[in-house]
Amino acid sequence: MRYHFAIPCWGSFFVDYFLKLSLPSMLAPGNLPSFAAPDNCRIQIYTRPEDRPLFDGAAIIDAARAFAVIEFRMLPEQYSTSFTTAEEEGLKCDMMSLVHMAGIKATQGQADTVVSLVNADLIYADGALGHAARRIDAGAAAVLAAIPRMSLESGRPLIEAFARPGQAELAIAPRDLVGCMRPGMLPEWRTREWGHPNFTQWPNQFFWPAGEKSFVMRALHAHPIFVRPDHALQRLTMTVDRDYVFMAVDNHDRIELIDTTDDVCMVDMSPDDYLERSLGTVGSDATTVAHWIAGFDAKPAQLRQILTPIRFVADEADIPAIDAAAADSQPIAQQIVSQARTFGFFSQKFSDQPGGG
Repeated sequence: MRYHFAIPCWGSFFVDYFLKLSLPSMLAPGNLPSFAAPDNCRIQIYTRPEDRPLFDGAAIIDAARAFAVIEFRMLPEQYSTSFTTAEEEGLKCDMMSLVHMAGIKATQGQADTVVSLVNADLIYADGALGHAARRIDAGAAAVLAAIPRMSLESGRPLIEAFARPGQAELAIAPRDLVGCMRPGMLPEWRTREWGHPNFTQWPNQFFWPAGEKSFVMRALHAHPIFVRPDHALQRLTMTVDRDYVFMAVDNHDRIELIDTTDDVCMVDMSPDDYLERSLGTVGSDATTVAHWIAGFDAKPAQLRQILTPIRFVADEADIPAIDAAAADSQPIAQQIVSQARTFGFFSQKFSDQPGGG
């Protein structure tokens, strides 16, 4: 099997983050070193011409070349380093989608090639990529993982504490990484806790705390870590965590959602004010969430993902609480899925009528 990574990375801040945290975590023993070599793995980094020199002389790039061919692709110069307005945030998402589409097209028509559409702000627990690769080897067409978001301000120091002087790789055990998530969670992500009085207005993922640091998540959207597509696509209609996999893979039964972080554990980070416009004003409600989800016209297999409790395990002592949270959240998940199906059906029915939208 051959692996092709397409990673958007531009702006001095994100280049520094990628070189100091994300790429080192990819080099943990259970990640790239467990399955990759230059003859079967290619990493294409998409950056701006003015950012390209920031990668020169980075020891971590040289270390990564032991496991993959590293290539750089240039982005148009009009893309700014930082994005502050809603319009600029949309531009950033569009640019990441264009990069991922370039990765998809680069692998189309190549037999036994797997594409990985990841971002420069991800942190991978040791063993995450290796486990996902083994799932692909065992016959999965795609491996998806739900990825929480931590705060750069409060979360980054927790991650950096695992760095070891003189070591290129950043090796963090899955349960140690989960243990960082709730203490260092992004403010908007804290409002995704079911029962929060100001529940998020973007409930594509939400969670129930379990024990001191563990939790159980339900997710409509999960990120494609590895995809072995069945056919070519000419464009993405949304970001890759929404509908790409369900368009690229014909047999949705071969799309595997990771249901425990003991297998695959990842997290990304953003500034504290990221997604603050998604902060809600009312509490969580299954019917409201179902209405929101119905607007995505999700495929049945994607909607069913919500029925899978995803266990984020920080400590063995939390297992009973995790099991309880999974059981307690199941009726809510079932209600959301059932109502989303109903709302989606009527929305489609009315749009099909003469004069409908």
